[in-house]
Amino acid sequence: MKKPGTNLIALTFFCLTLVGINNVAAVADDMKYHQTATFNEDVFVSNTVLKKGKYRITFYADTGEVKFAKENGDVVLTVKAAVEMMEKDAKYDQTQTSKTDQGQVLTKLVFEGHAKYAVLTDATVTMKDDD
Repeated sequence: MKKPGTNLIALTFFCLTLVGINNVAAVADDMKYHQTATFNEDVFVSNTVLKKGKYRITFYADTGEVKFAKENGDVVLTVKAAVEMMEKDAKYDQTQTSKTDQGQVLTKLVFEGHAKYAVLTDATVTMKDDD
């Protein structure tokens, strides 16, 4: 025979566990920033050519990883970036490029509503996804 209140204790424990899981997921999402960018010409990203077009860019501020995905969701390029910090949150998304002899080079990604941003340099590690 069960003691009175056993179900209440189990239900309370279950609810607290769910709250904890949701808080961990919320913190993880706070470190993942998104923007959509359209490049009218090919650009170099860490010594790799990113073809002109529209991309969904995801920046993982906790690891410095930046992923470029096509409109259909296929990731075409993953790079490491240096994570820098502004004094206050950005007012809008921004992609910054520099003109070189080889063409446009993507150097910086700023994400609306966040103070952390990605700095892309030639020294960052580039990985091309085969998927």
